[in-house]
Amino acid sequence: MKTSQELFSQIIDVALRQPGWGCKRIAHYLSLDGVSVSSPTVQKLLIEAKLGRHEQRVAKAQISCPDPTETHDNHPCGNGNVVACNVCAAFEQSKWKDLKAGELNEFGSIASSFPILNGESVYHQGDDCRGLYCVKSGVIAMRTYDIEGNSMLVRLAKAGDTIGHRTFFEGGSYPDSAEALSDSAVCFLDKRRVERLLRSNPRLTTLFLQQLAMDLGQLQETLIYTSSQSVRTRLVRLILFLQEFLGSKPVGSTLCLNVPLKQSDIATMIGSRAETVSRAAKELERDRCARISGRQIEILSLDRLRAQLP
Repeated sequence: MKTSQELFSQIIDVALRQPGWGCKRIAHYLSLDGVSVSSPTVQKLLIEAKLGRHEQRVAKAQISCPDPTETHDNHPCGNGNVVACNVCAAFEQSKWKDLKAGELNEFGSIASSFPILNGESVYHQGDDCRGLYCVKSGVIAMRTYDIEGNSMLVRLAKAGDTIGHRTFFEGGSYPDSAEALSDSAVCFLDKRRVERLLRSNPRLTTLFLQQLAMDLGQLQETLIYTSSQSVRTRLVRLILFLQEFLGSKPVGSTLCLNVPLKQSDIATMIGSRAETVSRAAKELERDRCARISGRQIEILSLDRLRAQLP
């Protein structure tokens, strides 16, 4: 049986050899070697070693990824398949698709790709901002936590979206935590290298400003309809948003959405209580518009659902 120090050393060794791995993946890897340790214990020990974040492990291991097209089973970025931005599966959905070829090469040259397992965090509320993250795959939720540990879901991000950009420009620490709602992958872009890139590339700066303006516009729109529309209408808007955001699968005459959200998440996203949302959902089901069951939403009639909007 390993001593605490031996376990600590082994966790640190794996974390620095594979800095892109999250706590669950490190725990799973160690279990294959007969070492039983939980992912929370891995996280606790990494935080104590000041290696709790992916970028901290990258910096400690002195890793760089000069060639974004490099592919190797033991690539230091940790996913074994690092590709250039313009051949990334999420590229066409990203804000960076309008960059020219030379700009893309420069942008991709500073990116390090990491897998994030379902339930793991990209960054935590209160962490100092050390760069930007581009979502390659999966769904990431941004949550804020109060002093009692209660959370509020404030934003969702999918493949092609950039997260952490507001704090990047504002400075300071993250006002929320970014957590994977499904097995995901993100690219990390170091703050200092991004700042150098922005200074030499006004076009890229303009793209970031456009993104910030869009975020502000979406926030204003949310504030307006949250204060002026009924819970039922807000729930309809959210269902239609999730249908577009996550996609849906036709099953007979209905559209099915697998939604990785709890009912409390849905309630906070529309500024209401779970009990009130439940009543509104029953009304929509009664009117043959939509049915919410657990983490699945069935759109019974898209036309009837859209007709509920003012």
